[in-house]
Amino acid sequence: MPQAGWNLKFSHLMVFRLKKKWYFKLSSIISNPLFMVQHQATNNIFTRLRVTSNLFYLFPAAVKQNTYELEEIRKKEELLEALKAEVNPKLYELELEVHEMVMEHIRRKKKKKKVSS
Repeated sequence: MPQAGWNLKFSHLMVFRLKKKWYFKLSSIISNPLFMVQHQATNNIFTRLRVTSNLFYLFPAAVKQNTYELEEIRKKEELLEALKAEVNPKLYELELEVHEMVMEHIRRKKKKKKVSS
């Protein structure tokens, strides 16, 4: 699926459709449970449900049920993180390290932009 029409602000993102469901894959881990995407052509808002650490299933975010659904997703993600830490602590530590490196890179990039402007 081409990325045209998706307002995502991430260059390292791939959106695709599988069995009538939208998915997107990130090359880095984003831990924000409120991460949402918007399709520009239809203005439909989608939120994501984590499938693996960097693969997400997109589902329509209805305004009325959105808050409850996101809270449920957040709770399940916290449980998943706890289980991952229990099952394979070394892999979990590595994931956290990589995530922190990505976040540090983003912070440095923002600082450079502020200094140059």
